[in-house]
Amino acid sequence: MKKGKRPEKRKRAAKNSPHDHGIPERQKLMRERLDTLRARVSKEAAQPYLSGDHNRKPASKFSYKLKVPGMIRLLFAVAIFVTELVLFIILSLTLRDLSVGFYLLLQIIAFILVLHITQKHRNSAFTLSWTVLLLSFPPLGLILYLFWGREGRFPRKEAKLKAAQKRLQSWQPDMQKQAEKIKRLQLSTASYLQLHYLSRNGFALYQNSSAHYYASGEEQFEQMFKDLEEARHSILIEYFIVAEGQILQQIQDILIRKAKDGVEIRFLMDDFGSVAKAPTHLIRTLRENGVKVQNFNPVNRYISKLYVNYRNHQKVCVIDGQIAWFGGTNLADEYANIYERYGYWKDCAVRVTGEACRGATIGFFLMWELESDHGEETYSPFFPDLSTTRFAPEDGRQHIFVPYWDGPLMEQGNPAEDLYLSMFNTARHELLIITPYFVIDEHMMSDLCRAARSGVQVMLLCPGIPDKKAVNCITRSNYGPLLKAGARVFEYSPGFIHCKTAILDGEAAITGSINLDYRSLFLHYENAIYIYDNPVVQEIRDDFFETLKESREISLEDWRKRPIWLRLLEPLLKIFSPLL
Repeated sequence: MKKGKRPEKRKRAAKNSPHDHGIPERQKLMRERLDTLRARVSKEAAQPYLSGDHNRKPASKFSYKLKVPGMIRLLFAVAIFVTELVLFIILSLTLRDLSVGFYLLLQIIAFILVLHITQKHRNSAFTLSWTVLLLSFPPLGLILYLFWGREGRFPRKEAKLKAAQKRLQSWQPDMQKQAEKIKRLQLSTASYLQLHYLSRNGFALYQNSSAHYYASGEEQFEQMFKDLEEARHSILIEYFIVAEGQILQQIQDILIRKAKDGVEIRFLMDDFGSVAKAPTHLIRTLRENGVKVQNFNPVNRYISKLYVNYRNHQKVCVIDGQIAWFGGTNLADEYANIYERYGYWKDCAVRVTGEACRGATIGFFLMWELESDHGEETYSPFFPDLSTTRFAPEDGRQHIFVPYWDGPLMEQGNPAEDLYLSMFNTARHELLIITPYFVIDEHMMSDLCRAARSGVQVMLLCPGIPDKKAVNCITRSNYGPLLKAGARVFEYSPGFIHCKTAILDGEAAITGSINLDYRSLFLHYENAIYIYDNPVVQEIRDDFFETLKESREISLEDWRKRPIWLRLLEPLLKIFSPLL
């Protein structure tokens, strides 16, 4: 297939989809909103999206150019890393040639360390990667593990996080009373177990809240811009990728205007996700105009300990302490399909109003304090009293919301993975999963296959056009066990699907930033929201099945027709999947 004809084929594949018929209307609304908010975006750059001709192709498939200063800083960090790695290799070869007896001792130490890793780490991908490295190249493996593999390497960071947790504890409900409250609620067995798990790990349950689902980035940003414009007291923004373009320009203009009006604003972005994409002077411009900004974990920090590997992948926006946005989008134009990267970019978001926003605010400030050198004097402006306002509709439902987060320095166990596992093991009728990457380990795959074999309708939806070829190879190789177990697998034909969502038995759902891959489950800081017995769960479920109408189902026969070279490559990629 010729590359130039690919978009036309995607367009034909989705032509008769009800969901696709809604896209132009949503983009029309988005165009109107962008038009009114546009301040310093050049008409020439905006023309492909804001013109009346929706079918016109963008002038460029990439809306931003890589920033030279950011690239220099990133390449400098990479150069230091490569230099360290070369020195480690030289040192390991020197140790190997020193004496046979010494090399044998290193092999014994490496074997003992493998036993320790096997016993301590439940993730098979992590265990396998280090086992191969330690046993195949003992000197190099030991040195690398000493610097990059062991835990407890960041005591100062851990101390800062504990201090922030202690300070923020007073702003969340009494967790002992929460446990008693869960026992009194009318819950299914699955939801009882999941809510009890979250409560025991310090995540509060909120009921006086409501939510609405947005089935595309265009819809989300249109409403988010309105919310930001109406902010009166505070704005908290936290995203992994912040990239130059129309979306960021609108948000920047609003933040500067609101800061001048006296609104307290905190802006947190991940350095690795934004270093080569964000405007060069973004941080300085925002700070000069009264916006407090933090650049999470600069890439040149702790290179020798590989702390650069731990990214802040969280995505949240909290406005006046009573509106919170959860979902998979970042602050970049492709998330609203202003520019095409991998066909149509399908994303989603949930807008929560009410007391559940308190949990989102706590999660934000944990990450803010982790990076900040000076803690907040008071959190009062960010936690308004919402107890006297009714947010949840009076419809007899329980309207349960639990914002939660995870990360390498968190003490709550591993809720990012554990909540997925709980869903896999407690599903009775239906389990719907949307993920851009399906790179899971053996025990997670086993639980998911067991659900399918037990009669649960397990349905997995992944991208039809991937953004990462190597990761997509592993994703597709993992279809096989699911298909053999009776699950159904689909790929989104029009392009790339970036939603991170799971729906359990039509009664509970999670959505947020968590991918089903090693990085999200074990390395990154992530966040999501668990929702039970609220109409938004059905909205998410409805969109899942609408999206299936423009997706292609993958059969077991299709999967078995993979090229031979791909089958040979898959085992090697799986071994090193934690690095992808």
